[in-house]
Amino acid sequence: MNPKTVEYFKTYVLPIYENIPGYCNYHDVYCNLLQNFKPGAKIAEIGAFKGQGTCSFLNQLRAFEDLNNITFYAIDTFEGSEEHESELEEDGTPLIEHFMKNTAPYAASHENINRSNKLERVHGYSHEVAENFKEELDAIFIDAAHDYDNVMRDLRSWHPHIKEGGYFLGHDYDDDEVKRAVENFCEENKYEVIRISISSWQILADKYAPRLMEAQPLPTPR
Repeated sequence: MNPKTVEYFKTYVLPIYENIPGYCNYHDVYCNLLQNFKPGAKIAEIGAFKGQGTCSFLNQLRAFEDLNNITFYAIDTFEGSEEHESELEEDGTPLIEHFMKNTAPYAASHENINRSNKLERVHGYSHEVAENFKEELDAIFIDAAHDYDNVMRDLRSWHPHIKEGGYFLGHDYDDDEVKRAVENFCEENKYEVIRISISSWQILADKYAPRLMEAQPLPTPR
């Protein structure tokens, strides 16, 4: 591995992985997005949980000195879902408090403040937020509810907000319901879906960006 890659990982990814709970194994997806972004880019993460993915993006953004006026929209009810119910009940701390505590140091880093990069927290059900959302987005990353109906609703609600040449991405392509929803959405729109990274997906169409990165092999169990 390139020494520069190792140093980048230690500085911008490892602290997030070690210190913030979550399910983000798409740090490399955000790194590749940042390599392709231009100043002023806007990205929406649909489903933020405790902010691990958000923190990964914001911390990595610090390394890209040429990127300014980047806006990251974290869209969530911040109430949790059934799949996280036991975890949240055991902890007792409201999810929004976790998110705000975890993301604050990265959103307020001097690199991001000086370059006018900002985090926008958007509270609400993702499909309802989409109805009133006015921005065109350079990238959308969907990682909210994982049942078929909600994934399909997110896909249908958010794809009109991607600007031409933008990236349409999401997580948990190994989940049967997520995979079925993404593939059915692509079939009805004559799009193509590919696996990228470990368990993420990207939708390809003439109006969207080309393949962001290759699929990576699944990690070998220890």
